[in-house]
Amino acid sequence: MQTFSLFELNEYIRRVIALNFTDAIWITAEINQVGSSRGHHYLDLIQKDEKSDQIIAQTQAAIWSSQYRFLEKKYPDLLDDLLQDGTEVRLKIKVEFNERYGLKLIVEDLDAQYTYGQAALKRLRVIEALQKEGLIGKNKQITLPPVIQHIAMVSSSTAAGFQDFLNHLGENLYGYRFHVTLFSAAMQGINTEREVSEALEQIADRSDEFDAVCIVRGGGSKLDLAAFDSEALGRKVAWFPLPVLIGIGHDIDQTILDLVGHSSLKTPTAVADLIVDHNARFEGLIEETAERITSLIHQRIQTESRNLLSISHDLHRMIKVPILRAQQQIEHIQQMRSSILKSYFRDLYNQLERMEEQLEWKNPLYLMEKGYAWVFSGGKPLLTVHDVSPGDELTSYLKDGQITSTVTAIKSRKP
Repeated sequence: MQTFSLFELNEYIRRVIALNFTDAIWITAEINQVGSSRGHHYLDLIQKDEKSDQIIAQTQAAIWSSQYRFLEKKYPDLLDDLLQDGTEVRLKIKVEFNERYGLKLIVEDLDAQYTYGQAALKRLRVIEALQKEGLIGKNKQITLPPVIQHIAMVSSSTAAGFQDFLNHLGENLYGYRFHVTLFSAAMQGINTEREVSEALEQIADRSDEFDAVCIVRGGGSKLDLAAFDSEALGRKVAWFPLPVLIGIGHDIDQTILDLVGHSSLKTPTAVADLIVDHNARFEGLIEETAERITSLIHQRIQTESRNLLSISHDLHRMIKVPILRAQQQIEHIQQMRSSILKSYFRDLYNQLERMEEQLEWKNPLYLMEKGYAWVFSGGKPLLTVHDVSPGDELTSYLKDGQITSTVTAIKSRKP
């Protein structure tokens, strides 16, 4: 068996490729990564399996500086967008093989229409999948709170659209105040989908702190909006527990987020206007309701005042006669009470006089005035002759003094 040196093998491969790829060919691939050096641009191209999403082919391609300048003239406003990580591209390449550096695809041209077409097809497939699951319009079913004041903002702090939103919101004619919390995320490039998704997850963990979510950015090309056509991001917005307001700066094209979000506006300032107008409508409703309530209260007061006046007149007529009768009864009762009291006090006075007479008769001093004496033996009133003995000393009290005597004899009276 013949043995080849490495150089011989590579030289053989080069000749085979040169013979079989004499002209440039068109290929389709996905840009995995883009790099540049001294005006040259280098593409890492891949192809993924449609079912497993695993990489099944990978190689390097180069756009030399001269060819890059040619492409810039051909696509003056699109080239940077076309050469983005994750973009599906159709490239016209020249296949070359170098004995030392290996296989290299040299890019001569690219088909912008293909890239836009692939993005559109992908978007249609995502829309179809979301429609089957009933996710388009799901977030719209969430009712906006009466007042939107606490806002969770998904944007880049350096994005012009974010600053426009803040300025427009802060300068509203009604003087409303808002609390905007920024959850920073890239608004273009390969990291957009991941960072926006992470920002939404952070907001979901604090959903009770906010009234609504806003996703805003400034204008950009169609390819700049590719991240917002993500199926995963669309699902997350559709299922989000808060209303999600979209204002990602485009006039014609609608992204997946525009379709699944609660409200889709063309610009960040339009989102700010929606919030301010929403709050103004609620304030107007409150003022209108207050005026209606005030009017109803005024009407009710007038009606009740008339009713009370009518009732007052009726009551006056109804109670006038009973009051007169009651007054007459009171006067009669007062006269009777006066007569009864006079009779009562007269009888009471007579009773007191009789009691006074009785007390006088029972008073020892009164009896002494009649010639009686009050006799004591041993310091106690003497009630019977049986309480003394001959020789006992007695004290007799008369009206004008006392007499001390000694018992010499005792004679009892027979009953």
